[in-house]
Amino acid sequence: MYTHNYDFRNRDFQYTPRLAPTPNAAKEAPCRMDEDWEIIAPVSHGDADSAAVRLTRYFTGDLVRFLTDAFGVCLRLRRVDDVTPWLNTPHKKIILVQEEAITPSPLTSDMAGAFHITVTEDSILIVGKTERGTAQGVYYLE
Repeated sequence: MYTHNYDFRNRDFQYTPRLAPTPNAAKEAPCRMDEDWEIIAPVSHGDADSAAVRLTRYFTGDLVRFLTDAFGVCLRLRRVDDVTPWLNTPHKKIILVQEEAITPSPLTSDMAGAFHITVTEDSILIVGKTERGTAQGVYYLE
């Protein structure tokens, strides 16, 4: 299969169609992040060992690490009790929320992993049905 040591790297780092955006992901106006952006996420209440709290900490930290490693953009992560003020002024923000914080909800699915992403020129909103849905939206964005 491989003829030389590390030949797998040639295959692994080649362009594949799976890395190309789908037609419905294309935008006319690009969204460009810089160091002035920040990530807004709700504070996870409850037992520190609960699955929801652990998941929220994981996917928010994962997004910060991904943007830093992949694009060299280190964004501030702000955990807030109420995301409503941030929804009213979303300029240069990635806002991660669960469905109950948004009215009306953009979600049409009742599945726990459902999410909706809204991207504008200067903001990104990820709404999940649950913490799991928000995590799936973050992974999709990455």
